[in-house]
Amino acid sequence: MTRAEIEDELRSILTAEFELAAEQITRDARLVEDLDLDSIDGVTIVVRLESRLHVAISDEEIQKMQAVGDIVDALAARLGAA
Repeated sequence: MTRAEIEDELRSILTAEFELAAEQITRDARLVEDLDLDSIDGVTIVVRLESRLHVAISDEEIQKMQAVGDIVDALAARLGAA
């Protein structure tokens, strides 16, 4: 899976679950400040990603994820994406 595919998957979750516009979801978009998501939303995102991508994300990793790009980077590292 490529970084672009990971980002598309994340964008799909964010638009479907939180009714965000796709253009809001940039690499630099901060989850709390820019996308108005909270910690419960973060758990929802992680559960969906774990289910769709068949990966496990630790609580420590989750706490470091402040922006869309952080999530993509963590998943890319976990999945060995180019």
